[in-house]
Amino acid sequence: MSLNEAVLLFDKEKISDTQIKSHVKHYVELANKGMNYFHENKKIEAMECLKEIRVTLKEEYKYYTKSKIESIMWKDNKYNKYLGFIRDALAKQNSPTSYKWLYSNLYDVADYGMIHCSEFLN
Repeated sequence: MSLNEAVLLFDKEKISDTQIKSHVKHYVELANKGMNYFHENKKIEAMECLKEIRVTLKEEYKYYTKSKIESIMWKDNKYNKYLGFIRDALAKQNSPTSYKWLYSNLYDVADYGMIHCSEFLN
């Protein structure tokens, strides 16, 4: 599972709902896949899903929190919701390399996707 573009360039082009939806779906589906692995007692595979999620989340978060881009995202409600999702999905994880918190971290990614970006998942 991979994205066409790791980071959506909100400062360089008009980002469509379809592009945002693709990213949110990617994260939610990968988190759900990881939770399924966890339930099948395939914790190594579940951890790989979380690692893949975190790599892209970090790239996006680093780019979107630059003051120039962040100000653009605050002005657009949809962009702002997406930024909230990225921020919460990354920053609110507990011990992301720990198997103790693995399921909770995967669940949170999917849950924050629904909380912040449900309009893109319908």
